[in-house]
Amino acid sequence: MRGLAYWLGSQHTLAMDSRVNEGAIAQSLSKLLFVHRDDGRHIETEVLYRHVPELNRGNELDRSQERADLVLANCRRLDRRQPYGAGEVEAIIEIKHFRSPEALMWKDIDYLGEQRRKCNKLRTFLVYASVDKTATVVPY
Repeated sequence: MRGLAYWLGSQHTLAMDSRVNEGAIAQSLSKLLFVHRDDGRHIETEVLYRHVPELNRGNELDRSQERADLVLANCRRLDRRQPYGAGEVEAIIEIKHFRSPEALMWKDIDYLGEQRRKCNKLRTFLVYASVDKTATVVPY
């Protein structure tokens, strides 16, 4: 997280923070995670939720186009059109930028919390990236 905070701060210092979006944050975080990952762990961006078996129980997401920002898995998929196998996805990371509507942030928090309750082995994270802004605590 320190590396991501440094990168976000450097974008602000260079007056480029207005161009930073969730995709750029995800790309930067995936590069940092990739460098520090264990052997046998893989990072993939923009993974369809329906391709994570633990999230697609009963095939209720078969037509969904919703995507996880980052997925950490213990194997590499050779074909992005095919789902992961059961137990292959270890963690899902969602990223929200401070410019994202607050309702979308809470939607992600609720969704990730629900998935975590359904599957104890699947870890879920929400990264809230703020550049030169003070965070406010909103009661839930």
